[in-house]
Amino acid sequence: MGYTKITQSAGHSLKCEGAVGNGYREHLEAVKVMNRVAEILKELGAYVFSFEDTVSKKQNDNLKKIVKKHNASNRQIDLSYHFNASANKSASGVEVLYYNDNMKLLASELSKAIADALGLKNRGAKQNKELYFLRKTSKPSLLIETCFISNVNDMKAYKTNFEAMCVAIAETLAGKRLQKEKPIEVETNCMYRLHTLTWKTKATVEVKQKQMLTLVKVCYIRDESGNYRLITGTFRTKAEAEKIKKLAKEKFNITLHVQEVK
Repeated sequence: MGYTKITQSAGHSLKCEGAVGNGYREHLEAVKVMNRVAEILKELGAYVFSFEDTVSKKQNDNLKKIVKKHNASNRQIDLSYHFNASANKSASGVEVLYYNDNMKLLASELSKAIADALGLKNRGAKQNKELYFLRKTSKPSLLIETCFISNVNDMKAYKTNFEAMCVAIAETLAGKRLQKEKPIEVETNCMYRLHTLTWKTKATVEVKQKQMLTLVKVCYIRDESGNYRLITGTFRTKAEAEKIKKLAKEKFNITLHVQEVK
């Protein structure tokens, strides 16, 4: 079952920004993820309320402000976006924290979807009854640890696969796939044919015709001036005609011209 009413927030605040590593700041990256996921969720038909704390300078004030915003909103689920950090620079992967057992399955699905999108280790769903956000939100909640900001390879994967990761989060939450736009097909009645310039003698054009017949059906015509030229049948696409044109030049040094036929 997908969620249609979602409230989400970026972990920490602009003035109390969380972990820093490899040129990245946790709060700023969490905002980027939150905003892009919101855009995709809206495309999937969900109502999304997103919140960023730009004023709190202390962690306790920040947590209270975030939870207050969540609890004041009309929603089915609460999400908080974070980036993990460790003194061990090799620590890597994705995990999603939950409070109640009824959120374990979704936490597992989200963790796997994000890990697959980023190409990182799936650390899985982890129950945590200590975190203020998970304890105090009045609706089912999850805290996403996107990857390790302290691991340079995690952050490279995050940067490279940012869009795929956001799509994976949104699709998992909404319970449906984002429809890809089909390319617009332009109808046309045009066909294409190839022709050469002229030769003065029939003998010359017959030699050229013999060569060209190894590539495509071709005949010769005589114009009002008594000169000869080769002409092909029609091609459905210009690309087909261009392919033969290229081969004729490479194999026989015969220059062909593409003509549009309506």
